[in-house]
Parts: sequence; C-alpha cells; structure tokens
Amino acid sequence: MKISPIKSFTNFSKPSFKGYETDYVKYKGEDSLKESKFWHKNSSIDKTLGSYHLNQTGRVYYASPLEPVSDAIKDRVDYVVYDNEPAYPKIDDIEKNYLGNNRKNYREDFEEVRNYYYRREMGGYANKADAQYQQWQAAECTGFYDRAGDARFRKESLEDKVSSIENEIKSKKREIGIFEVDVKKFEEQKNTVELKKKNFSAKNEKYYELSTLSEKALEKDLTESNFIHSQIAKIRNSIEKCQADIKAYTAQISKLKNKIAQNQGDIVKLESEQASKNKQIALIVEKELKPMFNSLKEFYAKQGIKIIK
Repeated sequence: MKISPIKSFTNFSKPSFKGYETDYVKYKGEDSLKESKFWHKNSSIDKTLGSYHLNQTGRVYYASPLEPVSDAIKDRVDYVVYDNEPAYPKIDDIEKNYLGNNRKNYREDFEEVRNYYYRREMGGYANKADAQYQQWQAAECTGFYDRAGDARFRKESLEDKVSSIENEIKSKKREIGIFEVDVKKFEEQKNTVELKKKNFSAKNEKYYELSTLSEKALEKDLTESNFIHSQIAKIRNSIEKCQADIKAYTAQISKLKNKIAQNQGDIVKLESEQASKNKQIALIVEKELKPMFNSLKEFYAKQGIKIIK
C-alpha cells in the first residue's frame, strides 16, 4: 500500500497538527472562527463561554482530530473547534454524477476525507497505521473518480450543447408564434382593404355609368357632370391606395411566411443535431461511464465504506 503525499498544508510555514490556540475577532464571534486555516468543512463549534467561564477571553482552540480537550483549555478559551471526520459521498449520488445530471465534483469530497486522515495521523491521537490505510482508501476513490473525468467532461459538454440547442429550438418556436400572430393581423388588414377596394370599384362603375349619361346631358347640367367626374377621380385614387396597401400587406405576409418556413427548417436541423448528441451521450454512458462507476461501486462494497451521518 503506497500513501501519496498530501499537499494541502504545503502553504503553511509551520503546519500544526496538535491543537492550536489563538485569538479570534470578538465582534464577529463564531463567524470569525470560520475564517481560520484550521477551519474545515466538517468542523463543529463548542461554545465554552458562559458554561466554563463568564468573562470573554477572545481566545479559541482548534482541536486535532480525536483530541480530548481538557477542562483547563476550555476554561481559558471562548470556543473549541473540533475537527470531525467527514463523510464519504453516497454512492447513489455519485451514480447520478456519472450517469445522470448531477454536476457536483466528488473529487473534493474524497480529498477532504483523505486530508482529514492525514491530519488525524499527524495529530497523534489515532492509530497511525489505520489513519494511513484510510488515506490510501480515500486516494483510491479519488483515482477511480479521476479516471472517469474525461468521459464525464465529454458527456457534460455534450449535455450543455443539447441544452443550448433546446433553448435555441424554444426560441425559434416562440418566434414562429409571434410571426404567425403578425401574419394573421396583416391578413385581416389585407382582407379589410380588399373589401374597401371592392366597394370603391362598385362605386366607380356606378359613377362611370352616370358620367356616360352626363355627357349626353352636358349642355343641360354642367355642374352635375363636373361633380361626377370629381367623384370618379377620388374613387380611383382610393382604389390605387387600396392596391398599394394590399401590395404592402402581401409583401409583409410573404416575408413573415418565409421566416416561419426558415425557422421550421432550422428546427428540423437542430432536432437532428440534438438527437445525434443524445446518442453520443448514451454511448459514453453505456460504454465508458457505467463500467467505471461499477468499478468504484465495487470498491465501496469491498472496502465496506459506510456513510457517516
């Protein structure tokens, strides 16, 4: 069994594994305790101020793993911070990371366990051989997890692309909905104008008939003849405006329908690309991640790794 070196404490000028007493920022209280390099994810706080002594000392004691903290220490500090054993991640949660959509990085959890047992070994309050064995076990889990890293990365990258495509498809479908509303609006406006044109055309025919008759009676009623011709001119102008509006609406409708058709074509391509990427994901899961997860799961079972609550 080879124990890999722990690098977590290399930034400390004088690493301490025994127990460390120091000042804390009084006005911050317990929040200040979590700012220390001796605070860990699974640390817990025991407030001794008020139970062991009444006057605030402004001191805190960071205990080593498994260290029995004496009453003498508790009498002179306001808080004792215990370095508790962290839990291994649940195998069912890791399975969701390999085979599902759980994006948590469980390497950090394995390394947290490993680093804890290193502190436990160096603190001197635990069986050294057992602490080293536990470091090896956690390191092995990290190794299993790292070996699946590339496959997980490729799977997650494809999942991100699938999600991006899905958003693009939804966006294009929303656009189609907007375009269809606009098409309906322009078609209704076009129909209204076409009806106006039809009415103007009917009036035009009526006044044209009157103008023919007025020509025969020109000498009798010049005023009536002029009125009829002016009405015909107005009606023809109105008809021309209707034709221009119809042309504009037709162009708008055609443009919108082209956009709808383009979006529908894009959606077909996107759905095809999405299906292709989903197949790639399924292949990575089946051929790579399932076997690698099963290896880690078997190691859990073989080692009897239990989850601490």
